[in-house]
Amino acid sequence: MREKGGMAVAAGGGDHVRSPLGGDITFVIRGEQSDGEIAVMEAVNEVGAGPPLHFHAREDETVYV
Repeated sequence: MREKGGMAVAAGGGDHVRSPLGGDITFVIRGEQSDGEIAVMEAVNEVGAGPPLHFHAREDETVYV
């Protein structure tokens, strides 16, 4: 079993992009940075904007409001 290290991201860090669904997205940790184990993003949307109702067949998704 390989040893795993931690990751630290400074406040405001990450890649900031404009979402095609409206609002802004910050990719705090991308999958390729964690060997595909986790991806963390922050989305700021207008009321009523954001992704449509959907599900993931292979991934877990947690939403914090």
